[in-house]
Amino acid sequence: MEFLIKQLGRIKKFPTFIIALIFIISISWLADGFVEFLKLLYEGNLNFVLISAVIITLSLILYWLIGKLSKIKENHLFLAILTCAFVVLLFAFALREFLKENLLAFIQFSLSSITFLIIWLYIRNSDLRFSVKEVSPKNIKGLVMFLSHWTNIPQNFNACNFKDLQGFYNCLKCPWEMQIRILDEYKEIKYLYVIASENGSYSQIEIFEQLVKKFFPNLEIIVHREPIDFENLEENILALEEAFKTLKEKPLKDNEILIDTTGGQKVQGIAGAFYSLNYDRYFVYVSTNSKKVKVFDVIIRETEGG
Repeated sequence: MEFLIKQLGRIKKFPTFIIALIFIISISWLADGFVEFLKLLYEGNLNFVLISAVIITLSLILYWLIGKLSKIKENHLFLAILTCAFVVLLFAFALREFLKENLLAFIQFSLSSITFLIIWLYIRNSDLRFSVKEVSPKNIKGLVMFLSHWTNIPQNFNACNFKDLQGFYNCLKCPWEMQIRILDEYKEIKYLYVIASENGSYSQIEIFEQLVKKFFPNLEIIVHREPIDFENLEENILALEEAFKTLKEKPLKDNEILIDTTGGQKVQGIAGAFYSLNYDRYFVYVSTNSKKVKVFDVIIRETEGG
């Protein structure tokens, strides 16, 4: 539901706006019509037994049809046709009684039900189409990153030995260079959320913090509460969820946070891109060749007329 609500903010074309408006109206109409339908059931007249029977019969038959209709053998086809005809006739009779009692409620209930049926069929038979666009977001205040393990870290490493960033870039082949470049590109970042691996980079967090503080002394570094298994996709996504929850308490908005997909392994890249599918979430990647910082927005591609 949250995803559906956020997608309403992406509506740009007038026909799509009209469809969304009809959908919203149908939600209220369905409630009003259903309330009147329930009132009809409990008025104490003879229709109660009939309409209750229709509802129970419909529920059972539809459940049976959904599971069995596609597997019916020829000798059972006649029985299936009779059953469907019986259900249709009962339902039609109940609707006639409903129509006589409250015309407006009948219109609300029937039109909203048809609308929901059409939307359900459309969604059920539609494939989601995504588009990835390179963007230049403004007012970025947070960065979530996966800390890579530095396998050949010098024993005498000291961040204070570097006079500036360029000296750091030229001196060492460091797996954290790309994250430093992101921070340098988006100097307005105030919070850095670090997720480390249980069998590698977690033991190097202090060294990483020393390096970051050397060049960005005002940056607040938040370390994930525990190391995670970088090979476990679910753990990576859960860590991202906790990271966003923490940063939103600062408070930051979704469109003020970047997810770095450069660090770690391929699993971290998949997790970052997947988690950015939500509305106004971006993931960032630094090219290993050009060293250019690229930010991407994954959006649902608009279909013709949508």
